Amino acid sequence: MRRCVDMAAEALADGDEPFGSVLVAADGTVLAEDRNRVAGGDQTRHPEFELARWAAANMTPERRAAATVFTSGEHCPMCAAAHGWVGLGRIVYVTSSAQLLGDTGVDLVLLPETIRTELPRERLYDEEWVCVVDVDNNEVGDTLRIPDLVRLPHIVFDMDGVSVSAELTLQALVPDRRIQATVSDFLTIPFLLRGTTMISVLQGRVARLLSAHGMLRILQCPVDLPRLGIDMVWNPRGTNDPACTWLRGQLLDLM
Repeated sequence: MRRCVDMAAEALADGDEPFGSVLVAADGTVLAEDRNRVAGGDQTRHPEFELARWAAANMTPERRAAATVFTSGEHCPMCAAAHGWVGLGRIVYVTSSAQLLGDTGVDLVLLPETIRTELPRERLYDEEWVCVVDVDNNEVGDTLRIPDLVRLPHIVFDMDGVSVSAELTLQALVPDRRIQATVSDFLTIPFLLRGTTMISVLQGRVARLLSAHGMLRILQCPVDLPRLGIDMVWNPRGTNDPACTWLRGQLLDLM
């Protein structure tokens, strides 16, 4: 998925539409990749369409059905038809058509600083990290120590190979951690902690909210964890738009 986003950024920088796609075999082998190339005047040069043509020419029907197309955006009708006619398997996309288009398109999103993009961005706030355990976890008291980080099983965050700074710091300072589970969504962590002795790190704002509802217990980490920068990222068309400029200003004032 990260490669799809990177190619979409490359396409945008070259004057094409921001789409990138990767074709992956059932065993995880990357078979082919492409990005949008419609700037030359051929409106059929969509990456999903190109991958369907490549698959038809180079793969057996059985291999096509077992393959997966990863792409930065949901297929358009042309590409969906090509995908179906060729007989490719799953489609996994980063952004749906509704998110990309809607009535006026996506104006602004909040992204961690670790997720890079060529779109304009500005730091909104810096988030602290805290350690969290289930409220009924009796394996650790009110004070967390480094031996506890070694002893307790961990839930860690990883999104297609992208780890946050807190995880990278813990990995370096406590290399003997026991990794029990890996998630790609922080909001699943409190539910996985329930009824277990596992420990994890979570953004302070989220942790305090969940703690107030009795869903977890917050502990001070015994090692210093770098803060996570949260950025506003917006569509370039809104850079000088008065309404979008007002919205960004309001968000900055709230922080």
